[in-house]
Amino acid sequence: MKICEYIGGSHLYCLNTASSDVDKRFVFLNTEVSEIIGLERHDSDCKQTKGEDSAGWELRHFLRMCRKCNSAALEALFNEDWVHIDPLFKSSVLDNRLQLIDSKNIYFSLRGYLKSELNASRGRTTGKLGAIRKVQVEKYGYSPKSMMNAIRLALTGERFFKDNVYSNKPEAHFRETLLRIKTDPEGFNADDLERWVEDLEESIKHYFKERNQDYKFDNGVANEICKQFYLPFLIS
Repeated sequence: MKICEYIGGSHLYCLNTASSDVDKRFVFLNTEVSEIIGLERHDSDCKQTKGEDSAGWELRHFLRMCRKCNSAALEALFNEDWVHIDPLFKSSVLDNRLQLIDSKNIYFSLRGYLKSELNASRGRTTGKLGAIRKVQVEKYGYSPKSMMNAIRLALTGERFFKDNVYSNKPEAHFRETLLRIKTDPEGFNADDLERWVEDLEESIKHYFKERNQDYKFDNGVANEICKQFYLPFLIS
């Protein structure tokens, strides 16, 4: 049973183009006792078809993702545009989101993701490069999509630790540049873009060290959320 749903990916970041896929994201509840307190598990529900990508997470699994500050979980926590949202999800999860994040985990998680995207954008991966990315790296010196995501994540981290604002949408004055990286990759130098990411990472380190807010994940709040959603299934 879905308790919230939204459109993620490039549409969420306001960086979509005409060729962008639709990325559906949702959080759901298990309704069978065997999956709520029994031995069976149903943590996620992911499907991919041409032009559409769907991914959902069971509530408890979602909260564990929040505790780790997984980027997909953070996107949902700080999302503002919903296809559907259960009022209880808003009041119990979104209204308490600052108690469902951890500053240190966000710091290490975002830096890890942006480094991964940066390396992928330059073809520095341990695995085999995908066909499209390989062609792009050979032609432009970088993969536009991965480079754009590395910069977007770095900007997100800098803004969070500098201004205590976590936003899925890059600020308007950066958005145009990010879209141009995606649509006009020949107009940029790969080394210059990589230096931009590296400079942003140094800025993240600085603002993390000087931060005036230190958020801690509250297990008690998370457990209470699970109780509010699942208790009715167990006593019915």
